Amino acid sequence: MAGPVNTAFSSRKKAFAFANQVDAETPTVLSSADCIDVSSVSYTPSSQTTQDPRYSGTVHRPGDILLGALYDVTFEWIIHGHGAGTIPAANAFLPGRILQAWGFTENRFATAIAAEAFSDGDNTNITLGTTAVGTAGLYKGLAVNVDDIAAAPAGLAMVTDYTSGKVATLARSRAVNSATGDYSIPAQLAYTLSATEPANPASITVWEGDAGGSGHRINFAGMRPTAARIELVTASLEGGGDGYCKITGTFRGAKLSEADEAAPVVSNAIATPPFRDGQQDIANVQLGGSSVTIDLGIRSGYPPNPNQGAGNDPGIVVETRRTVAYTLNKVRRSVIDFNALADAQAQHASQFLWGLASGNYVGVMIDTQRFDYPSTNESGDFIQTQGSAWIDEADKALAITFPIY
Repeated sequence: MAGPVNTAFSSRKKAFAFANQVDAETPTVLSSADCIDVSSVSYTPSSQTTQDPRYSGTVHRPGDILLGALYDVTFEWIIHGHGAGTIPAANAFLPGRILQAWGFTENRFATAIAAEAFSDGDNTNITLGTTAVGTAGLYKGLAVNVDDIAAAPAGLAMVTDYTSGKVATLARSRAVNSATGDYSIPAQLAYTLSATEPANPASITVWEGDAGGSGHRINFAGMRPTAARIELVTASLEGGGDGYCKITGTFRGAKLSEADEAAPVVSNAIATPPFRDGQQDIANVQLGGSSVTIDLGIRSGYPPNPNQGAGNDPGIVVETRRTVAYTLNKVRRSVIDFNALADAQAQHASQFLWGLASGNYVGVMIDTQRFDYPSTNESGDFIQTQGSAWIDEADKALAITFPIY
């Protein structure tokens, strides 16, 4: 006998919306206007159970007591720019909301500094000119173009330190090393890691669509990060990895509600910039390699509260421990000696710059890191150095910027 035919759900018909809440208690009602072009979305209940201790007069005990559940929502976002010729309005670049939930601060550097002279230059420092403002830390985490390196974007370098005397320290060495020249700072949308933990949790909505034009909407609230990584993968002809750069995250919190609702259409109009024809500098040395992973090491906790439906208050970030993992091409010790860097335990910067065009160009900076002793991977055609580092500080120690040049 034939039974009812239920409309199947399509794994491609998914959508993901994200917003940071105004406070811990008030969920944000999300719509298609809040959708981000993510991939690999999943949501999984983390059920809390305990054994039922009651006797039954037999050897057979009852099943566990179900106390409740929090949900883990996991996703990936391929890193790309906003695609605009001007800086977006505050919080209008939707992927930036995720970075802010991780503890980054949005910096809208909307007024560019046109080309002007710098002075007192050496291989990693320049003193900015008259237009620059002498406020310590002001341009840290931004990209500056140094013309004696090249015209933008090839001459871009990330600023790892900036003093009240207008001295900008760069995350790359200048081969020309002239004492004077021209620089410019393009308008850019930047996100820098803050020393202060994010104040409020996030709301997330996931849609799954079926073949009949309907679907399933699930709303989550009080979501806090439990995993946060920035993964930079070289777009090599040799392959390996996904071949694109991405952020991967997991947020945990409560399922608020659900309903039958079709998945909205999400734009994929902005092209994905592959990580090639760019700049990768590790400790001021340009090096090749296959991948770099920055792990924020975020851990969140959920205070118990019987007055809440889930038995817990909304989560709060209780710890971060920032690390970096490198997979690089092995080079001669005269180029860079990672064992010597590990012996010295000094602080070093790294930068990564790539993109397709103005508005879709990306810069990632690690301000200071201490290297561990590396290992060697000889499993493939090329010998690779596999290293790691610790990022001790938090305040402006990491930055992601999207320059308009």
